[in-house]
Formats: sequence, C-alpha cells, structure tokens
Amino acid sequence: MASVEELIKLMSGDVSNEDKKLIEKAYGFAERAHKEQKRLSGEPYFIHVYETAKILVKLGMDTQTIVAGFLHDVLEDTDATEEELKKEFGENIVFL
Repeated sequence: MASVEELIKLMSGDVSNEDKKLIEKAYGFAERAHKEQKRLSGEPYFIHVYETAKILVKLGMDTQTIVAGFLHDVLEDTDATEEELKKEFGENIVFL
C-alpha cells in the first residue's frame, strides 16, 4: 500500500525535517481531497497521484516538485481552490 514513509526512504541523501513535514502534509491533503474518487479499475484515485510523486522522487526531483506531484490533480478533480492550495503550500508549488 502507498505510504509516505516509502517515498521518503526512496529520497537520496538526508531529508530535512521541514521537507518530510511538507511531503507528509501534501500526502495527507491529496489523500483527503481524492478520498471518494475511484479509477475505472476500481482502485482509489489517490494511487495515481502517489505514483506520480514516487516517479518524481526516483528522478531526483526536489521536495517542492514532489509535493506538486501529489497535488497536480487537486484543482481540476476536487473542491479544493487555488487560494486554499496557495495558503497551505505556497505560490511556487501551485505554479508547478
């Protein structure tokens, strides 16, 4: 099953506590936002955004890019607003 700990373990080098907290926050936000959504296969939609973030980790992307991966479908597929995302994660992550 998808876990934030798995992603953090995949990250190269030391991961700061600040980065861990931001990734955990994005994981939780995306999981809640997509809670009721299912893929055509019946799997939770969250698996898609989790796997997106996992690919970004494996590519060695920075924390903000990984967080943007978790959140990339939130605006188009959920009730979350751009203002809410900016407040929670900042303008740069919303831009990404």
